[in-house]
Amino acid sequence: MTEVKNIISTDMDDYIGRVVSVDTNRALIIAESPEIIQKLTVSDLVAISGNTPQEYLIGLIEKVKRTLGSTVNDIGLIDDAEEDAEISNDVGYDIIQVALIGTNWDLLGGVRSVS
Repeated sequence: MTEVKNIISTDMDDYIGRVVSVDTNRALIIAESPEIIQKLTVSDLVAISGNTPQEYLIGLIEKVKRTLGSTVNDIGLIDDAEEDAEISNDVGYDIIQVALIGTNWDLLGGVRSVS
């Protein structure tokens, strides 16, 4: 029997950052470090963890922008001040805008890698 591999890498080496906002067709991610941004390009595919461990939202990077000295709430990315307090505001942020294009399930029923 052939071994089926996951098509989405969930290694911490491939971790980009924290999702701060999700709309019906867009997501905003704050990058963990500037080095990560240097590896990404516009139109790269990204996978965002969904509601279950087997579900991933699939998206294309639309843009990357740098905001210096602003909190996430100041630049209008989230409305909840409590969430903003969890994110440090001492430096700035690399923000990645992602257009959501679909969903991938690693396991749906008995079928693996369903898109």
